[in-house]
Amino acid sequence: MANNPRNNANKKLKHHRNQDSDDFDSNPEAWATLDKNFKQVQSVLDRNQMLIQQVNDNHQSKNPNNNGHHKEG
Repeated sequence: MANNPRNNANKKLKHHRNQDSDDFDSNPEAWATLDKNFKQVQSVLDRNQMLIQQVNDNHQSKNPNNNGHHKEG
């Protein structure tokens, strides 16, 4: 089992990930870009959540027999 190809592949992948992480950690511009992009994505997600809530509220207000529960007919 010492020469298990799967173990060797995992070791290479882990080493590669560590190299990428070290390169990224030492690049403040990359961190700034990532932070900016995450904030933009979070803004879109927050806006979508608000729109979904508005649609749900609108749908409930148009249901004349709305009591907050879905009834099987």
